Amino acid sequence: MPLSLETNTAARAAGHVAKSWFPINRNNLEQIRSGLSTGRYNKSAIIADIKSDASLYLLCVRKLAQMAKDGGFGGLTPSELIENAEFETISTIISSPIESDINHKFSTMSDVQAARLMESVLSASTVEALSNTKNLDGELGYSCALLRQLGLTLIAWNYPHVYRRALENSGITNTNLESEIQKVLGFTPSSLAVLVTQEWNLSPLVSEVIGNSENNQISTKAADILELCRIGEALARANDPENYPSALQDWNTAEEEIEKLLGRNQMDSIRELIARNLRAYSDAAPKLFRIPTTENIPSKICSLEYSKKLLTKNDYIEKCSPLLKMQLKELYASFAANEISRDSVHKLVKEIIPSAGFERGCIFMFEPSSNSLVPVLKIGAMPEHLCGVVTLDQTVSRENTIAVGFYSQNIVKQTKLTKDGVVEATWFCGALGETNRTGVLYLEANSSLMTKADTAPQSYFMAIKKCLADCLGLR
Repeated sequence: MPLSLETNTAARAAGHVAKSWFPINRNNLEQIRSGLSTGRYNKSAIIADIKSDASLYLLCVRKLAQMAKDGGFGGLTPSELIENAEFETISTIISSPIESDINHKFSTMSDVQAARLMESVLSASTVEALSNTKNLDGELGYSCALLRQLGLTLIAWNYPHVYRRALENSGITNTNLESEIQKVLGFTPSSLAVLVTQEWNLSPLVSEVIGNSENNQISTKAADILELCRIGEALARANDPENYPSALQDWNTAEEEIEKLLGRNQMDSIRELIARNLRAYSDAAPKLFRIPTTENIPSKICSLEYSKKLLTKNDYIEKCSPLLKMQLKELYASFAANEISRDSVHKLVKEIIPSAGFERGCIFMFEPSSNSLVPVLKIGAMPEHLCGVVTLDQTVSRENTIAVGFYSQNIVKQTKLTKDGVVEATWFCGALGETNRTGVLYLEANSSLMTKADTAPQSYFMAIKKCLADCLGLR
């Protein structure tokens, strides 16, 4: 059962996260301050730039709410606070050391934290774009949707290990992310957000949107915003299939509901608003904040599910160095079913294999008509005499490393010594394809790879070999 909002655990957590908050994009903040000093802004322009940083936007709402409370006013929505604020007031807030109490840095965020910010901005921007279909102010829709994500965002930064584990567990067990977090912390993210915003003295409408998962005994306006929030949240999950196994179902739900509200082929209008609100994030960290596309989403989701399934079967990756692990995982993300990507093969051969410590090698493919292994791709400065055609007759097969690797159930590892007994070269060779052997990968390791105490060259080779087979669609 959910714990009461008044529990000491939730109250202490609310006090902690309200102070620690989540990072401001300081580059964007400095650009806004620079614009103020040169007189570039009017009120609507500065609000648009503030909105491109979710942390800064909500901090401004909090400051405006505190000012209204101190002035004897309360019960306003975020959009009313912004609408009623003078340009000079907003300028004063931005010029103040608003970021001074925040310890978290935008520059050191994890991929999971970036995905959480993406999800917040995508869902809130979608609600903003759909608000006029319910006769709602877009600013109201955006701010309420962003506040509805606030609890998850604060937990992602202030309890990062809890958030990451809960996200992983929810994907494995197909359970709700909020409930997975509650199992560990004893309270839900939505209840945390309600507690954090209680001091802001906002309109009850905001608490209705943040704290309710069902449309029970709430105002019509809150119910309308919640309906749009659920569409926006589904679209955001659909754009993050890596973390949400429900992505394809979420896409179908979001597309159907958006079509009902806006008509067919109107997804681009939502994308434009998302791109505007995400601009400062994507400028600062383009790899983490890619502007989402609106084309072929289902096929992209299916491709990612396919690549994730292949990735989980490559057990050797976890034994690789952090760099090689990251490179291989990124490569797997580019795989698609029934498709051989030349770019992926090129990246593996030209970048990943040499970076892993294998200075040269060759890929051979089996040619049934001649019963031979034919070299198809050299890696590094491979001498011609080491990558010729290998005939698979009994005499040659016993003596040739490539042929032995093709037939062997295990990886063939050989070391060549100098006359003085010093290792001159170490090479690995193994068959491509498990059910049907269709080729061989041969790689020579450089001396630094073989002498590093904390490396496992054979595991590196196995991980690369499996990746290559998956890249070529071999089974």
